[in-house]
Amino acid sequence: MAARAQDPPQRLAALLEGAEQANARGDFEDAREACRLVLDLVDGLEPDQLGLPVSNLCWDLGFAAQEAGDLQSTRRAWRWATRIRERLLPADHPALQEARVNLGNQLMYLGELDEAEELMSAVLAIREKTLEGDDPGLLRARSNLATIRFKKGDVAGARACFEAVLSALLETREDDDPDVLRARSNLAAAMSAQGDFAGAICLGEQVVAAREKALSSDHPDLLRSRLNLANSMRMMGDHRGARVLLEDVLAQLERRLSADHPMLLGTRATLADLLLVMGSAEEARELLEEALEDVERALPETHQNVQLARRVLAAVYVKLGREEEGLALYGRQIELQRSVGSPDPLILAILSADMTSLMLDAGRFEAARELLESVGGVYRERLPADHPKRLDRCSFLIWAEVGLGEPAEATAHLRELMAGLRSRTAGALGLSPREQSERLRVAERYVSSLLSFADHLDGEDFPRREIFELVETLRALTVTGPALPRVLAEDPELSKLRAAALEARGQLNDMVSGTLGADASGPAEAERIVAAVRARDRADSLLRGGLEERGAQLPDVELSRLAEALPEGSAAVVYRCYQRVGIEEGAAGFRARPALLAWVVRPDASLSRIELGELEPVARAAGAWLSTLQGEGAGERAPGIGGVAPARPQPVGEEARRAGLELRRLVLDPVLATAGEARALHVCPDGLLHLVPLDALPAEDGVVGDGTSLFVEVSLARLLGPAPSPADGTAGLLAMGGMAYDASIPAAPRTTQESVPAPPVGVRSGEGARPFAPLAATAEEAEGISALFERSFDRPATLLRGEGATRARFRTLAPGARFLHLATHGYFADERYLPAAAEARAGADPPRPGWGDEIADLAPMTLCGLAFAGANEGMDELGRVPGILTAEELAGLDLRACELAVLSACQTGAGRLQDGQGIQSLRSALHAAGVRTALTSLWKVDDAWTRKLMLAFYRHLWVDELPAHEALWRAKSELRVQGADLHHWAGWVLTGDPD
Repeated sequence: MAARAQDPPQRLAALLEGAEQANARGDFEDAREACRLVLDLVDGLEPDQLGLPVSNLCWDLGFAAQEAGDLQSTRRAWRWATRIRERLLPADHPALQEARVNLGNQLMYLGELDEAEELMSAVLAIREKTLEGDDPGLLRARSNLATIRFKKGDVAGARACFEAVLSALLETREDDDPDVLRARSNLAAAMSAQGDFAGAICLGEQVVAAREKALSSDHPDLLRSRLNLANSMRMMGDHRGARVLLEDVLAQLERRLSADHPMLLGTRATLADLLLVMGSAEEARELLEEALEDVERALPETHQNVQLARRVLAAVYVKLGREEEGLALYGRQIELQRSVGSPDPLILAILSADMTSLMLDAGRFEAARELLESVGGVYRERLPADHPKRLDRCSFLIWAEVGLGEPAEATAHLRELMAGLRSRTAGALGLSPREQSERLRVAERYVSSLLSFADHLDGEDFPRREIFELVETLRALTVTGPALPRVLAEDPELSKLRAAALEARGQLNDMVSGTLGADASGPAEAERIVAAVRARDRADSLLRGGLEERGAQLPDVELSRLAEALPEGSAAVVYRCYQRVGIEEGAAGFRARPALLAWVVRPDASLSRIELGELEPVARAAGAWLSTLQGEGAGERAPGIGGVAPARPQPVGEEARRAGLELRRLVLDPVLATAGEARALHVCPDGLLHLVPLDALPAEDGVVGDGTSLFVEVSLARLLGPAPSPADGTAGLLAMGGMAYDASIPAAPRTTQESVPAPPVGVRSGEGARPFAPLAATAEEAEGISALFERSFDRPATLLRGEGATRARFRTLAPGARFLHLATHGYFADERYLPAAAEARAGADPPRPGWGDEIADLAPMTLCGLAFAGANEGMDELGRVPGILTAEELAGLDLRACELAVLSACQTGAGRLQDGQGIQSLRSALHAAGVRTALTSLWKVDDAWTRKLMLAFYRHLWVDELPAHEALWRAKSELRVQGADLHHWAGWVLTGDPD
C-alpha cells in the first residue's frame, strides 16, 4: 500500500511535466490528454492516500487544463486539490481558502451555482473572523459570493454588495488597481441587469479603457470587460457599437478557447441575439446551431449560457419560418426553468413573453394576452419602464388586444408604451450623439407600432396628438442634441470637455479620411477606426454627462406651441416613414410593410394625418424623377462643364415631367389639398424625401415653388426655439475658394496626450483614390462674393485662396464669422465607393464586416467631406490629413455666430439616411454646430452654373435685402431664364431659418 501511495505522485509529476511542455509548444490536445490521465489516476485513490504534494500537483494541473480550455478537467483537478487540503489543513489555512475560491469560481463558470455558493460562503465566514473589514481578501470574498447570488437572481442584493466593495476599495486603492476594476466591472453588470444601462456603460468604458492600457488584447479580463460593455450597449440600443465589440471578442476567444467553453458559447449566443434583432436571422442560426451541439455535450443543460443559446435559437427558428421547432424549444426551456430548484422568475417571464410574438403571428391572441399579463408583475418589479423587454411586452399586449377587438384595454397599454418611450428619450441626453442615434433607431419599431395603431383603434381616448408630439420629440433629439454642448460653452469645465471632444472628432476625421479608398485598408484599419470611434464617444459622453449634471434639458415638441409659432398663411408638414402593421387578407396574424404618412399642422392647432400609402411606389417614382434630372446635363463641379448659357429658357424634358408629376401626385398633392389656403409650407422630410427637391416638382405652369414656398426644416424643433439673436456687428464674411489641392501643408502638433494610432502614411483622401482637380470658377466665385459683401456692409471680408485656404485656418476663423462661404469639392463616399471593403471582408479569417461597413455604421458623418488646400497630399508625418474636413469634425465646431453657411460644393446635402432621424451629412453637421441657415447641394453640381447661382443669391440677399429663401428662389429663377437645366438649380436646398 505504501509503495502504491508513493507511486502515483511520481507518475503524476511525469504527466504534469508532459502537460506543461505541451502547453509551452502550443499543443493543447496533448496537454488535455495528460490532464485526463492524471485525473484518472487520482480518481482511483482515497484522499487519505494522497498528501499535500499530490494536492499541489492537482492544483497546478488545474491551471494547465484551464489554459488548454478544458474546464471539466480543471474542475476535477481543483476538486481533488480542495478535498485533500480539507483533510490535511485547518479550516482557516490560506492554501485551503485559495483552493475553495478557485474551485468555486470554476463551478460558477460551469453553472453549478449551489455548490459554488456553499464554497464561497465557507470562505467568507472564515475571512470575516480573521480579517479586518477593509482587507482586500475579505472584500474579494464578499464580491465572489455576491457574483454567485447575482447569477442566481439576487440582482439587488448583489448590486448593494458591489457598491460597498467598490467604495471600500477606493479609500485605499488607485482607480486602475485590478481589484477596483474588477469591482467596477461587477457593479456595471448588476446595473445593466437592473436596466441602468447608461450607468453600466459609463463604468464599463472606464474598466475597458484602463485594461486596454495594462493588458494584452486577448487577456481574459479585458475580453470579459469588453463583453460586459457590449451587453450594456446592446440593451441600451447601441446595436452597431455592440456588434463591433462582440465580433472582436468572439474572434479573440475562438483563437484561445476550446469549442465547448462556456464563455465562447455565451459570446456566440449574445452576438446571435443581437444579429436577430438587427434582422440577420440566418447569420444568427449559423453562429449557434453547430456551437450548441458541441457545448451540450460538455455542459449541463441548466447552464445559463446553454439556456441563453437555446432561447435565442428558438427565436431564430421562428424568424426563419420554422415555427414548430421554435415553439418546441421555447417550451423545453420553460419546463427546464421550472424544474430548477429556485428558477429565476425574470428568465421564465422573458421566455414566456418571447413566445407571444409567435402566437401573434399565428393569430392566437387570447393565449398571447394571457402569457403577457402573467409576466407583467415580474417585469414591473425587475425592469425599468424604458427597458426593451417592457416595451416589447406593451407592444405585444396592444396587438393582442387589437386582435381581440378590445380597443379600451389596448389604448390603456398604449399610454404605458408611450411613457416608456418618453423615459427613453429623457435618458438620452447623457449619451454621445452616436449612442443617441442608436437608441432612437431601436425605438423606431415601437414608433411604427404607435403609428400603426391608428388603423385599428378609434375613439376620443386615442392619443393622436400625443403620438405626434412624442414621435416628433424623438426626431428633434438628433437635431437639438448635438447643439446642446454649445448652450453652456461658457462654463470653464465644460469648455475643456468640449475641446477634448473636438480633438477626438478631429482624430477620427484624420483616421477615416486618411484611409478612405486606400489599397491597404482592411481589418487593421477597421480596428484603428473602432478605437477612434470609442475615443470620440467617451469624450462626447463626458461632455454630455457634464451638461446633464448642470440641468440641461431637451425640448418637447408640443402641438399648441408649434401652431403658435407658425406664421400667418403657412402650415407645417411632417413626413414619416414607418413599418405599417396590419392583418393581410388570408393571414392569421399581423404583417408589416414599409409605408409613408404626412402630418399637416395649421396655425389653428389642427392636426391632420394623411396616409400616403406604401413606400415602394414613392421610392420608384422618386428614383425615376431624380435619374431623369441628373441625366439632363449632369456634371461634376469641374472646369469647363456648363458652357455658355443659352439665350432662352429650356423646358424640362417630357420624361422628367411625367416622372415628376407622378411623384407629386403621391407625396405632395394630398398635402397641398389638406393645407388649404396656406401658401408657405415648413416641410420636415424623412427617408428618401431628404434627397428630393419638392419645390422643383412640375406644376401646371412651371414648378411647385412658383406658387408655394417650401421651407425645408431639419426638425420642427427649430420653430419652437428662441428667436435668433442679432448677429454680432463685429463678425463678417469668411469666404474660401480656389484651393490649392496639391499644396504641401506643414504639420500641426496634436493638442491632447491621448491619441489613436495613425494608419500608414502616404494614402490619398477623398472619394476613392482619385485626386481633387482644380476648380477655376471657385476662386472667381469667392472673390466676387467677397467684393459684394464689402460693398454691402462697408467692411472687409476675410478671403482665403490657394495655399492659404486650409482646414486649420477654417477651424480657427469660422467660429467668429457671421457668413461662411466655401467653394470647393465636396463628396459623399458611402460603402459603395470603398474599393477595399469587399476584399477586406472576403480576406478576413474568420470573416468579419469590411472596414467600410464599420465606418458607415459607427461614424457615418466621416463619409461626407470638404476638400481644402493640401487635400491631395494625404497624411502628414503626425497622422493628420490637413486638407480634408469631414462632417464629423464640422459638427463639433462652435458656429453659433453664423447666420448663414453656404457649402458651394458637390453633395453637401447628401449622406446616410436613417428613418425618423434625418440625413447624416455636411448639412446636418452645420446645424449641429449651431449654424442658423445652411445652403447645400443634393448632388454633383456644375462649376460655372454654381458660380452664377451663388453671385445672384448674394446679390438678392445683401443688396436687395430679401429673406434668404426668397433670395435663393430669385437666383434659381434667373438661371431658369438663362436656360439652365433643372439639374443645375434644383439641387440647391436651404434649410433652417428661411428669413
